[in-house]
Amino acid sequence: MNLGGRRLWIALALGAALAAGWACLRPPAALALSQEAYIWQMLWQEPLRAALREASQAGQGAPLRRWRVLMSHIAADGSQRFAAVDAAALQATGGGVVAVVRIEGQLQRLDPARVRAAVLATLARARAQGLALEALEIDHDCATARLPQYREFLQSLRAEAALAGLPLFITALPAWLGSRELPALWRQVDELTLQLHAVQNPGQGLFDPLLALRWAQQIEAIAAASPGPLRYRLALPTYSAQLRFDDFGNLLAVESETPLLGGAAGSAEWAVDPQQLQDFVHQALPRARPRLAHLQGIVWFRLPTLADQRAWHPATWRMVISGAPLRPGLRAQAQADVSAPGLYRLQLVNTGTSDALWPSRLDLPADCGTVQGRLGYRSVIGERGAWQLQRSGSRLLKPGASSEVAWLRCSRFPVIEIHENR
Repeated sequence: MNLGGRRLWIALALGAALAAGWACLRPPAALALSQEAYIWQMLWQEPLRAALREASQAGQGAPLRRWRVLMSHIAADGSQRFAAVDAAALQATGGGVVAVVRIEGQLQRLDPARVRAAVLATLARARAQGLALEALEIDHDCATARLPQYREFLQSLRAEAALAGLPLFITALPAWLGSRELPALWRQVDELTLQLHAVQNPGQGLFDPLLALRWAQQIEAIAAASPGPLRYRLALPTYSAQLRFDDFGNLLAVESETPLLGGAAGSAEWAVDPQQLQDFVHQALPRARPRLAHLQGIVWFRLPTLADQRAWHPATWRMVISGAPLRPGLRAQAQADVSAPGLYRLQLVNTGTSDALWPSRLDLPADCGTVQGRLGYRSVIGERGAWQLQRSGSRLLKPGASSEVAWLRCSRFPVIEIHENR
């Protein structure tokens, strides 16, 4: 090989090596999965209509092709309530529509004929509104021991859905993954959506990415081992919830979209970190995608609106699903009380463009002698003898919002140190 040829060969080899190295350093490719969202409001108001319009507009970073719309709810006593769906607002988005019927998990008795009639009434109501449905989905969080009964109901409903020309979908709980009944249940429907948001341990919050991946791998293993094609999607959270406990620390209830009555001895707020979900969707899932052959896509629970105090800001959600950088801007600032010298109000302020997690700890100056925390913050003496504000759980502050979290009495203007959650 002459000198010129040798130089060319070296240049090509070096270029190939650099390209391979760059490929290793690049982030995973964009998630090649469809994304959908649940609409879970029973009463449709202007904030929901606005969220629909924004999410469906080109350039808003929301590549959603379909809406899963709660259309009726069957309560524990068997009574049925229909959602006041705005068909015109849905149709204006241009997206497909899946009719969702929620059957309360604590339903006293699943009467197949009665519940089937309620489901068919829901479909008739939707079609009377002019909605062209793409599928029917049943959301029934029953106990694992009741899966055989649920399977029999789905078997009878499947024939009705087929007559209506609709595929039949269901949602599934992580608790069902260990049941031998799940494959037979799954074979009664066309698609299953596994909820990756669940309170397994109150100390872990609503979403654990490692646990979510493990559940995804478990559902994939079930699909791969079963005869015939079994398809599934993964449901991811956009919301926060209040966990309520009894006097012994046992979990009593989870409050999210519907306020609950009192009766709990204590409570804790848990929010889902938008950055954690964005990393899961755009990094962890693409890496795991080759091993999740039966995975069809993602469904977000639920479509955020400006009126939904327990969901992300709509702009935050659009950044998460599009992969755009999240820019929270959390600051802790003290404001002097002019009526009481030495007394300060401590506020958290979000000057960023996306939701910000409240810090788990705030360190106060040593010259602050009295501290009274609020909204989940408790005052404790730190290792250096100065006051700290600490909180368990997690909470989100929307962009442009502020919240008063403590009163301080200090000898001079306090400068607060924020300890990040991650």
